[in-house]
Amino acid sequence: MRSTQRSTDSSLHFRTHVSIRSVAVAALFVAATTITVGRAPLRGALAQEPSPVAVDPLHQPLEEILDIYVRDGLVYYQALKQERGKFDRYVGALSAVTAETMSKWSKPRQLAFWINAYNAFVLQTVIDHYPIRGRASEYPPNSIRQIPGAFERQTFRAGGKTLTLD
Repeated sequence: MRSTQRSTDSSLHFRTHVSIRSVAVAALFVAATTITVGRAPLRGALAQEPSPVAVDPLHQPLEEILDIYVRDGLVYYQALKQERGKFDRYVGALSAVTAETMSKWSKPRQLAFWINAYNAFVLQTVIDHYPIRGRASEYPPNSIRQIPGAFERQTFRAGGKTLTLD
């Protein structure tokens, strides 16, 4: 499912492109920000040609990873775990983004960054512990909730901050 949200700022039209993919452990949202200059010509009273959507270069690796390793709402964790070089470089790029850099971004781009970072950290947690074979009866045996400390203790770095999944 794809949706586009638009707000205007003088002659620039900012669009936030959101791809929603469900996964076995949790729903993941992939957001990337694009900038479109000018408007597409109108057809009829309300029709507008769709503008081409470009993924923010920072998040392009995640988009490509999900295109390869997510099918029919399921993540192929074992394959991603075995070939995780590109994914690890993407997570490293998230940690290199500073608070100062982010402060210069539009609000939609900041939101896209945080959504993508959170989802990348969830994926990282799962593939670091894959296969998950928990015994706690309150969660499915392969749930991220079976990983001790996954939400409250494991830390991640992004946007100049140290974070947990909580």
